[in-house]
Amino acid sequence: MSKLPKVSIIIVTYNKRDILRLCLESLLNTKYDNFDVVVIDNGSSDKTSDYIKMMFPSIKLVRLDRNIGHAAGCNVGIHISKKAKYIVKLDDDVIILDKDWLKKAVNLLERDPKIAAAHFNIISVYVKNIDEINTKIKRSHCKLKNIHRKGTYLLIDRLGFGVLTTQTNVIAEVFFPGTVACIFRRKALIEAGGFDNDFFFYLDEVDIGWRLRLLGYKILIIPQIYAYHIRFQYSMQKMPFISIYNYSKNTFMMFIKNYSLINIIKYLPIKLLFFFLESLYMLYKNPIAFYACIYGLLYIIKKMKLILIKRYNVQKMRRIGDSEIIKFMIPITPLSSLIKAASSL
Repeated sequence: MSKLPKVSIIIVTYNKRDILRLCLESLLNTKYDNFDVVVIDNGSSDKTSDYIKMMFPSIKLVRLDRNIGHAAGCNVGIHISKKAKYIVKLDDDVIILDKDWLKKAVNLLERDPKIAAAHFNIISVYVKNIDEINTKIKRSHCKLKNIHRKGTYLLIDRLGFGVLTTQTNVIAEVFFPGTVACIFRRKALIEAGGFDNDFFFYLDEVDIGWRLRLLGYKILIIPQIYAYHIRFQYSMQKMPFISIYNYSKNTFMMFIKNYSLINIIKYLPIKLLFFFLESLYMLYKNPIAFYACIYGLLYIIKKMKLILIKRYNVQKMRRIGDSEIIKFMIPITPLSSLIKAASSL
């Protein structure tokens, strides 16, 4: 029996059979004696589950009859991985070439029980079709081995908006783990209540990071582990209605759940002002985005009782004050920057 801590790698997928194959093939080259891979098929219609059963029989597969969302899919994987000490969360379009990546990640978390999560150096690789992927990734990997590219991570401001990024070439603390490619301490995830199913997708990783911080845990970035995130150029278009809707409702939901009352009173009027000004701009530039934002806010109003129950549970488990949380946020983003970000929706 291996003395290495057990790790479960969770992948939530939806209609990405061909790119998922490349992801799984890269994981099977991992040099670590005590891990398994769990794929949550979120009701795919492209026969993803049948393909995995046939081509990757050693992989644990959970086939859902409908798309329950990224957040709930992650919770399914966490629930069935009860023997794991660590949970790795990867998107289905991520490829990792370093065979020792998992050992590096586990060694870091083993050093300090207060580290709840760490996310990897996510390298976007833009391709026109699936045939380009291996060539472009290998080319990037050869370059990065020599230049040690810095890790990029998103900065969150005090209103809960994330529009800026920064870089580091050393292991450093960040506000939340990017769930494109990261590792969690399972015990900490359970303690924080797991992902919030009502987020469906977007900002669910910020929300869980915020709650882990409220429990006093650390969250790091590991620039030395490269995770290649495949981005198809044809998909880099305007965000669809459902994406803007989820972003809109989730930014308010995590704000209300996680902030102390005094900071809700302090920041909510500014957040609402910025939200409405940004929405008016979108009404002029992209009416669909405007209506998505308004529907998101209406969800918050309609579900306020449920959100306040969630808030009660989060605040009950809080161990540290907001003054410690705000250290990892940036000051309020200028409205002009938010308008600029909105113009891309």
